[in-house]
Amino acid sequence: MVINFKVMKIYTYYTSSHKPFFDNYFSKTVQDLEIVSVYGDQECPTGSYYKDGWKDTTMKKVDVFIKACSENLGDVFVYSDVDIQFFGPLKQVLLDELGDFDIAIQNDHLGGMCSGFFVCRANENTLKMFQSMKDNESKYLEDQHALNMNLHFVKFKPLSDRFWTFGINKTQWKNQNFDIPEGILMHHANWTEGIQNKTTLLNFVRQKYEMKKLLRLALLSSIP
Repeated sequence: MVINFKVMKIYTYYTSSHKPFFDNYFSKTVQDLEIVSVYGDQECPTGSYYKDGWKDTTMKKVDVFIKACSENLGDVFVYSDVDIQFFGPLKQVLLDELGDFDIAIQNDHLGGMCSGFFVCRANENTLKMFQSMKDNESKYLEDQHALNMNLHFVKFKPLSDRFWTFGINKTQWKNQNFDIPEGILMHHANWTEGIQNKTTLLNFVRQKYEMKKLLRLALLSSIP
Protein backbone atom coordinates (compact mmCIF):
# COMPACT_ATOMS: atom_id res chain seq x y z
CA MET A 1 0.00 0.00 0.00
CA VAL A 2 1.36 3.44 -0.93
CA ILE A 3 0.88 6.15 1.67
CA ASN A 4 1.99 9.69 0.91
CA PHE A 5 2.62 12.20 3.67
CA LYS A 6 3.55 15.75 2.73
CA VAL A 7 6.81 15.65 4.66
CA MET A 8 8.47 12.90 6.63
CA LYS A 9 10.96 14.18 9.18
CA ILE A 10 14.13 12.44 10.30
CA TYR A 11 15.27 13.46 13.78
CA THR A 12 18.78 13.09 15.12
CA TYR A 13 20.79 13.97 18.22
CA TYR A 14 24.55 14.43 18.28
CA THR A 15 27.41 16.10 20.16
CA SER A 16 30.73 17.59 19.08
CA SER A 17 32.51 14.21 18.90
CA HIS A 18 29.96 13.02 16.34
CA LYS A 19 29.62 16.25 14.34
CA PRO A 20 31.93 14.92 11.57
CA PHE A 21 29.50 12.02 11.10
CA PHE A 22 26.59 14.45 10.79
CA ASP A 23 28.49 16.68 8.36
CA ASN A 24 30.22 14.08 6.20
CA TYR A 25 27.94 11.04 6.15
CA PHE A 26 24.45 11.50 7.61
CA SER A 27 23.40 14.90 6.24
CA LYS A 28 25.11 14.34 2.88
CA THR A 29 23.21 11.13 2.19
CA VAL A 30 19.65 11.89 3.38
CA GLN A 31 17.70 12.35 0.15
CA ASP A 32 13.96 12.52 0.68
CA LEU A 33 13.42 13.28 4.37
CA GLU A 34 13.53 16.59 6.25
CA ILE A 35 16.35 16.64 8.82
CA VAL A 36 15.57 17.91 12.33
CA SER A 37 18.82 17.91 14.29
CA VAL A 38 19.38 18.49 18.00
CA TYR A 39 22.91 19.38 19.10
CA GLY A 40 23.82 18.46 22.68
CA ASP A 41 26.60 18.93 25.23
CA GLN A 42 29.60 16.60 25.09
CA GLU A 43 29.02 14.73 28.35
CA CYS A 44 31.03 11.71 27.20
CA PRO A 45 34.54 13.15 26.54
CA THR A 46 35.67 10.30 24.29
CA GLY A 47 32.35 9.73 22.53
CA SER A 48 33.04 6.01 22.97
CA TYR A 49 30.81 3.13 23.99
CA TYR A 50 30.18 2.86 27.76
CA LYS A 51 32.91 5.36 28.68
CA ASP A 52 32.30 8.12 31.25
CA GLY A 53 29.20 10.10 30.34
CA TRP A 54 27.93 7.52 27.82
CA LYS A 55 24.62 6.84 29.57
CA ASP A 56 23.94 10.55 30.20
CA THR A 57 24.48 11.27 26.51
CA THR A 58 22.45 8.39 25.13
CA MET A 59 19.49 9.03 27.43
CA LYS A 60 19.28 12.57 26.05
CA LYS A 61 18.11 10.86 22.85
CA VAL A 62 14.94 9.82 24.67
CA ASP A 63 14.04 13.52 25.00
CA VAL A 64 14.30 13.73 21.20
CA PHE A 65 12.09 10.66 20.80
CA ILE A 66 9.43 12.35 22.96
CA LYS A 67 9.81 15.64 21.09
CA ALA A 68 9.49 13.92 17.70
CA CYS A 69 6.48 11.90 18.76
CA SER A 70 4.71 14.92 20.26
CA GLU A 71 5.36 17.06 17.17
CA ASN A 72 4.10 14.43 14.71
CA LEU A 73 1.02 12.91 16.34
CA GLY A 74 -1.04 11.21 13.68
CA ASP A 75 1.90 11.04 11.26
CA VAL A 76 5.11 9.04 10.86
CA PHE A 77 8.66 10.14 11.68
CA VAL A 78 12.14 8.61 11.62
CA TYR A 79 14.87 8.73 14.26
CA SER A 80 18.49 8.14 13.27
CA ASP A 81 21.89 8.33 14.92
CA VAL A 82 24.48 10.25 12.90
CA ASP A 83 27.03 7.43 12.50
CA ILE A 84 24.75 6.33 9.68
CA GLN A 85 24.84 6.73 5.89
CA PHE A 86 22.15 6.13 3.28
CA PHE A 87 22.22 4.79 -0.26
CA GLY A 88 18.97 6.00 -1.79
CA PRO A 89 15.49 7.36 -1.09
CA LEU A 90 14.02 6.00 2.13
CA LYS A 91 10.50 7.30 2.60
CA GLN A 92 8.39 4.78 0.69
CA VAL A 93 10.51 1.79 1.72
CA LEU A 94 10.18 2.76 5.38
CA LEU A 95 6.41 3.24 5.06
CA ASP A 96 6.09 -0.15 3.36
CA GLU A 97 8.17 -1.88 6.04
CA LEU A 98 6.27 -0.13 8.85
CA GLY A 99 2.91 -1.29 7.48
CA ASP A 100 0.33 -1.20 10.24
CA PHE A 101 2.87 -1.53 13.08
CA ASP A 102 3.52 1.21 15.62
CA ILE A 103 7.27 1.12 15.06
CA ALA A 104 9.80 -0.70 12.85
CA ILE A 105 13.33 -0.74 14.26
CA GLN A 106 16.77 -1.63 12.97
CA ASN A 107 17.63 -5.18 13.95
CA ASP A 108 20.75 -5.06 16.12
CA HIS A 109 20.80 -8.86 16.30
CA LEU A 110 22.51 -9.82 19.61
CA GLY A 111 21.83 -6.26 20.77
CA GLY A 112 18.06 -6.58 20.34
CA MET A 113 16.20 -3.73 18.67
CA CYS A 114 18.44 -0.73 17.90
CA SER A 115 17.51 2.65 19.38
CA GLY A 116 19.75 4.27 16.79
CA PHE A 117 17.38 3.92 13.85
CA PHE A 118 13.64 3.42 13.57
CA VAL A 119 10.53 4.56 11.73
CA CYS A 120 7.69 5.36 14.09
CA ARG A 121 3.98 6.05 13.96
CA ALA A 122 3.46 8.92 16.40
CA ASN A 123 0.51 7.78 18.46
CA GLU A 124 -0.59 7.16 22.02
CA ASN A 125 1.23 3.82 22.22
CA THR A 126 4.62 5.08 21.07
CA LEU A 127 4.41 8.23 23.19
CA LYS A 128 3.69 6.09 26.26
CA MET A 129 6.70 3.92 25.45
CA PHE A 130 9.08 6.86 25.12
CA GLN A 131 7.71 8.53 28.24
CA SER A 132 8.17 5.32 30.23
CA MET A 133 11.78 5.15 29.06
CA LYS A 134 12.30 8.69 30.37
CA ASP A 135 10.39 8.23 33.63
CA ASN A 136 12.32 5.07 34.53
CA GLU A 137 15.76 5.93 33.14
CA SER A 138 17.53 5.10 36.41
CA LYS A 139 16.65 1.43 35.77
CA TYR A 140 18.43 1.23 32.43
CA LEU A 141 22.03 0.95 31.27
CA GLU A 142 21.42 3.29 28.32
CA ASP A 143 18.82 4.18 25.72
CA GLN A 144 18.87 0.89 23.81
CA HIS A 145 18.34 -1.09 27.00
CA ALA A 146 15.48 1.28 27.85
CA LEU A 147 13.87 0.80 24.43
CA ASN A 148 14.01 -2.97 24.56
CA MET A 149 12.55 -3.03 28.08
CA ASN A 150 9.54 -0.95 26.99
CA LEU A 151 8.53 -2.56 23.70
CA HIS A 152 5.49 -4.12 25.41
CA PHE A 153 3.75 -0.75 24.96
CA VAL A 154 3.73 -1.07 21.16
CA LYS A 155 3.28 -3.32 18.17
CA PHE A 156 6.81 -3.51 16.77
CA LYS A 157 8.85 -5.31 14.13
CA PRO A 158 12.48 -5.34 12.97
CA LEU A 159 13.40 -3.59 9.76
CA SER A 160 14.85 -5.74 7.01
CA ASP A 161 18.60 -6.13 6.61
CA ARG A 162 18.55 -3.48 3.88
CA PHE A 163 19.02 -1.35 7.02
CA TRP A 164 22.37 -2.92 7.74
CA THR A 165 24.82 -3.24 10.59
CA PHE A 166 27.96 -5.33 10.92
CA GLY A 167 26.22 -6.71 14.01
CA ILE A 168 24.51 -9.21 11.70
CA ASN A 169 27.79 -11.14 12.07
CA LYS A 170 27.24 -11.29 15.85
CA THR A 171 30.67 -9.87 16.61
CA GLN A 172 32.43 -6.50 16.68
CA TRP A 173 34.13 -5.18 13.58
CA LYS A 174 37.91 -5.22 14.13
CA ASN A 175 39.22 -4.78 10.58
CA GLN A 176 38.03 -8.16 9.29
CA ASN A 177 36.69 -8.36 5.75
CA PHE A 178 32.93 -8.53 5.12
CA ASP A 179 30.27 -8.24 2.46
CA ILE A 180 27.22 -6.02 2.29
CA PRO A 181 23.76 -7.09 1.08
CA GLU A 182 22.37 -6.34 -2.35
CA GLY A 183 19.87 -3.51 -2.14
CA ILE A 184 21.42 -1.99 0.98
CA LEU A 185 19.70 1.32 1.85
CA MET A 186 21.34 2.23 5.14
CA HIS A 187 24.50 1.41 7.07
CA HIS A 188 24.89 2.03 10.80
CA ALA A 189 28.51 2.10 11.96
CA ASN A 190 27.87 0.51 15.33
CA TRP A 191 29.40 -2.77 16.48
CA THR A 192 32.84 -1.17 16.55
CA GLU A 193 34.55 1.01 19.16
CA GLY A 194 35.91 4.52 18.78
CA ILE A 195 35.42 7.45 16.42
CA GLN A 196 38.24 6.42 14.08
CA ASN A 197 36.95 2.87 13.69
CA LYS A 198 33.46 4.17 12.92
CA THR A 199 34.88 6.48 10.26
CA THR A 200 36.92 3.69 8.69
CA LEU A 201 33.92 1.37 8.68
CA LEU A 202 31.68 3.98 7.05
CA ASN A 203 34.28 4.49 4.33
CA PHE A 204 34.72 0.75 3.73
CA VAL A 205 30.98 0.22 3.35
CA ARG A 206 30.71 3.16 0.95
CA GLN A 207 33.57 1.74 -1.14
CA LYS A 208 31.93 -1.68 -1.22
CA TYR A 209 28.62 -0.14 -2.26
CA GLU A 210 30.23 1.84 -5.08
CA MET A 211 32.12 -1.25 -6.28
CA LYS A 212 28.90 -3.30 -6.37
CA LYS A 213 27.23 -0.52 -8.33
CA LEU A 214 30.04 -0.46 -10.88
CA LEU A 215 29.87 -4.24 -11.26
CA ARG A 216 26.12 -4.09 -11.86
CA LEU A 217 26.59 -1.43 -14.52
CA ALA A 218 29.36 -3.45 -16.17
CA LEU A 219 27.12 -6.54 -16.27
CA LEU A 220 24.24 -4.56 -17.74
CA SER A 221 26.46 -3.05 -20.42
CA SER A 222 27.73 -6.49 -21.42
CA ILE A 223 24.24 -7.82 -22.14
CA PRO A 224 23.70 -7.83 -25.95
